[in-house]
Amino acid sequence: MQALDAVLLRKRTTTEYVVLALEVLAGGAVASIALGAVNSRYFNFTLGRTDFANESVLDWLRFVAQASVAPATMFLFMLFAVGLLSVAARLLLSASAGARRVQATLANVARRWRLDDVATLSACMLLLSAAALIVTWWYFVPVLDSLGSIASSNISTAPRETLAFLSPVYRDSHHIPYRQSFTAVVLICLGLWYPALRLAARKREPINRGILAGGVAVLVLSLLLLDFPYRLLVTHQRGFESATWEGDSCFILGERQAHLLLFCPDAAVPRNRIVRADDPNLKRAGVLEDIFAKFHPSK
Repeated sequence: MQALDAVLLRKRTTTEYVVLALEVLAGGAVASIALGAVNSRYFNFTLGRTDFANESVLDWLRFVAQASVAPATMFLFMLFAVGLLSVAARLLLSASAGARRVQATLANVARRWRLDDVATLSACMLLLSAAALIVTWWYFVPVLDSLGSIASSNISTAPRETLAFLSPVYRDSHHIPYRQSFTAVVLICLGLWYPALRLAARKREPINRGILAGGVAVLVLSLLLLDFPYRLLVTHQRGFESATWEGDSCFILGERQAHLLLFCPDAAVPRNRIVRADDPNLKRAGVLEDIFAKFHPSK
């Protein structure tokens, strides 16, 4: 173990940094594909279109990229803010004796609480990030229960009152706050580990592997909770071509060879129907609409 720590802490060569960067990129690509697969499988299973969805790995990456725009933008703003604060703090410390006294006081408090110890600080960061995840998860238990209930029976057979949760009416009160809250948790998990990693690098001490694994687990779980319902909660991802079939208003959820999968919100259960693409009773409108717009909670 000591030999391994010595290898991890020694100064790396340029080649080793390049290899490390490639490993990070490869790991990011694998993680993105995994997240894309999760949100696509959940979406297609919930809509009952697994056999009619023609999605590739590139599609999974595209969905992850779309889902990551807002979190990535907020993360960049956070880095920008941290950079500005760091520069401002250095200028203030160089110009103000009072600021230097405050810094000394904070350093004494940190030593008293052993926050200048890598193991103690990293353990605190793990507890804080886990607490942020648990509190947010507890608050959104009703949302997660609704998502689980819909997936368990899929939209073809789920009760209308259950599908009403996906109505655009709940966009501002449930769907967007869910995404915003778990985005904040992901950013908190990333931000909290910065002081611990910086301290470990400055003191050239390794972070306990168990604590680090716990931090990674909290971050991964936060990402999964943020990502898996993305396509089901974001309105523009739920747009499918509208059509009429035998007098019912329907949506074309997918195509397989000469057959189409229709979702007819007002039809009797099951609402999903498989019809031939050349069925004379099928009239395609060529317009994309939200398939859950008709499931208004008041109806």
